[in-house]
Amino acid sequence: GIITYVSEAYCELSGYKKEDLIGKSQNIVRHPDMSKSFFKNLWSELLKGNSWEGEIKNMDKNENSYWIRGRIIPIINCDKIIIGYRAIMVNVTDEKQLSKVNSILKDDLSLKLNEIKTKDRFKMNESKIELMSKVLDAFSNEWKKPISNLSLKLLDLETRISKEIPSKEYLKLFTKESSQNIKNLSMNLNDFRHIFHNKNINEKYNVYNELENAIALIEEKEEITLDLTEIGRAHV
Repeated sequence: GIITYVSEAYCELSGYKKEDLIGKSQNIVRHPDMSKSFFKNLWSELLKGNSWEGEIKNMDKNENSYWIRGRIIPIINCDKIIIGYRAIMVNVTDEKQLSKVNSILKDDLSLKLNEIKTKDRFKMNESKIELMSKVLDAFSNEWKKPISNLSLKLLDLETRISKEIPSKEYLKLFTKESSQNIKNLSMNLNDFRHIFHNKNINEKYNVYNELENAIALIEEKEEITLDLTEIGRAHV
């Protein structure tokens, strides 16, 4: 647990200088809210030679709390002995703070939207502009999680490539998790696009494409195989 290296980004986040951290125990940034059992489980995995991934609440030099999400990887020498650990972390403090107020914000937006619907069209458009900043802020925080996850996965891939060629299993998992994060971003963007948009009842809907997407999700399970024969791309 003795710190041997820190990045400039981590110094800025923690409020400490490099000389304040290097040579000190990791406990210097430990937050009292984090239990002993949490770190006991963390070290149990690391001492087995496994990597650890999760979220940790720390405390900066001014005793303000912050959250980081990332992975800790054992560094093993040619004799297969653990000589240290490398931690790749992403600051997720804003995301954690958002989770505390997200339900309140959604309720507030819902009430305001209902009020807007009772007003005339001119006032409704004015209120949309006033609410847009709140909605954009809420959704931007929702996007931070998949973006930070993608950043973390790319950093981990870069670390692995610098040491050895990643296995097929790792690349498959990397592709699957990255695709899911991109899908989450797309879903959030679609929700944002429609939140102030009244969908046209005459809007066309491509049933065939939606069935193809559904089958693609089901076929991720090896024991299931489905086939869709296209007769015609009908729109209803």
